[in-house]
Amino acid sequence: MINIDNIRAGMIATIILQGEHKMNKRGNPLAGRVTRNHRLVVTVAGRDSYRNALEERGEKPVGNKAPWFRWERDGIVASVKTGELYLAALPTAAKRETNYLVDNRPATEAEIETIREFTPDKGQPDFLCFALENVQNVA
Repeated sequence: MINIDNIRAGMIATIILQGEHKMNKRGNPLAGRVTRNHRLVVTVAGRDSYRNALEERGEKPVGNKAPWFRWERDGIVASVKTGELYLAALPTAAKRETNYLVDNRPATEAEIETIREFTPDKGQPDFLCFALENVQNVA
């Protein structure tokens, strides 16, 4: 596990996500068979960058509904319910790598087309949280 005492807002973090790839199921011949290895680079966020990201969307960080997390310090948030720690981050323009597996083997080009067809477009997020176990490196 990374040393969270050294994490500061503005640092660069490498995130590795592995697991089931969520797709629409209706009519999908690959439903339940696709996993992914996803590697991305993000910028560690602080309270100010979180507030700025929300304001850019026209939202305020404090409202009628409390967020699912609380700030522990810049770069680290904790789940209100479980206390689990997460790295708070902002997306970057750095190249992302995603490798898809179908039945534990690399997906073919035709399967990748099917995966893209059944994957909902969520758009670019303004703010991200990653379980610390998925954070490979912070520099």
